[in-house]
Amino acid sequence: MAEKGGQQIKVEDNILNYAVQIVRGRAAFSRWGSRSPRAALSLMHCAKASAAIAGQDYITPDNIKRVARPVLCHRLFLLPEAEVEGRSVGQIIDKVLSAVPVPR
Repeated sequence: MAEKGGQQIKVEDNILNYAVQIVRGRAAFSRWGSRSPRAALSLMHCAKASAAIAGQDYITPDNIKRVARPVLCHRLFLLPEAEVEGRSVGQIIDKVLSAVPVPR
């Protein structure tokens, strides 16, 4: 948990698992440069910041989705086939986000 003005930002287990599934996600035409715990931790730290900025004391899937592109874009490598078809890193990350079930 992170402190927010004396409060802590809560992270439920299902939200943490959601972030891990995103980092482990696969999409056609790409490979992750790093599928390490560090990528999931970065995603969670930025999601906590997003929640704090929004005045929340908990992380939602939307906080994770909001920061996923900036956190993960440098960790994703497009295969040559993707570049030929005009796909972008952002499109691939969006595809991974849409493939991972959102926790309730």
